[in-house]
Amino acid sequence: MNVTATTPVVNDTGNSTGFPQIFFDPRAGMVRPWLRDEILTSSLTAIALYLVVSLSIFQWRHDQTKGKEGKNRKSLSKKVEDFLSQGALCLAASVFALVRCIFEQIELRFGQTSDLACKIYQHQLVEVFHTSLICLYLLLWSRQLKMYKHKALRHLGSPLLRFISAVVIVGYVASGAATAIIYLVSFTLISSPIGCVYDLTKIDPQTSTLPGLLLFVAALVFQFSLLGLLIYPLVKHYKIRLCCGPEVARQNSGNVRRTVIRLSVCASVCVLSDMVSCILLMTLHDGVTAISFWANVYTINLIVNILTVTLSFVDWKRRLFPCVQFKYKEVPTSGNQTSSSAL
Repeated sequence: MNVTATTPVVNDTGNSTGFPQIFFDPRAGMVRPWLRDEILTSSLTAIALYLVVSLSIFQWRHDQTKGKEGKNRKSLSKKVEDFLSQGALCLAASVFALVRCIFEQIELRFGQTSDLACKIYQHQLVEVFHTSLICLYLLLWSRQLKMYKHKALRHLGSPLLRFISAVVIVGYVASGAATAIIYLVSFTLISSPIGCVYDLTKIDPQTSTLPGLLLFVAALVFQFSLLGLLIYPLVKHYKIRLCCGPEVARQNSGNVRRTVIRLSVCASVCVLSDMVSCILLMTLHDGVTAISFWANVYTINLIVNILTVTLSFVDWKRRLFPCVQFKYKEVPTSGNQTSSSAL
């Protein structure tokens, strides 16, 4: 159904009289700021494309180096842990961000004429965004899991912390999936002269926002719980060297402390970015204007999270600028111990 400037919208929902309830769509007469949307979408597409290319080059070189050095046999669980914690998920999230931007370009060109295009756009908007965020938080979760296996922090681990860690990641994934399903069930996008918009005839303002708000609060709880797991060593010991035994080198201890700080700051920025974007949408989005502009708020949030997670690695310059040569001083480790640079 297309919304025009002269056609009234008929709403049969919630009408106890049995007669159609007619109201004029508040979007009547609105004109889409196409140039603004095009500049914003193109800029985000360029950034996402650069992230995909740079992280792909780094990941390819990383895999090549590991292939030459990796003569030692690793267990399947160790391989999975290394895969999750070394940035492959960050690359996957950047690919999803690029897909998001490509669909924004499609919405710009077909959102005014095709209801089918808006329906496809709505599904990718929800599914791609939540999948990419899950990739990033799964990366942070796996790194905190690996952090507690370091010999300088191993004594801080406990069955309770491992249980909380498992509940956090399962709860976050479940709340994200539930939010996506509720959004797809509660809202429908249709084409209009200003692009894809919500079908106001199928929205119940009294009940449509409550489930999403509850799930948003639940997601924040799990995000702050993950942040708590990352900053726990700093709270427990103001300086990491105080928790290290005599077998831990002083230099290695300092590197671990800096790594924990980087991860904590990274998680804090990600949680803050998610909160700000959600608050902006809940307070400023009126449900009437085209969805594409507000969808770009989520895309900006996603790109900020990708950059933040990438900067949390000690070799972030190699990841973001793979064509430039950088040197990093590696701290030697003994046996099967995890170096701080690998966290």
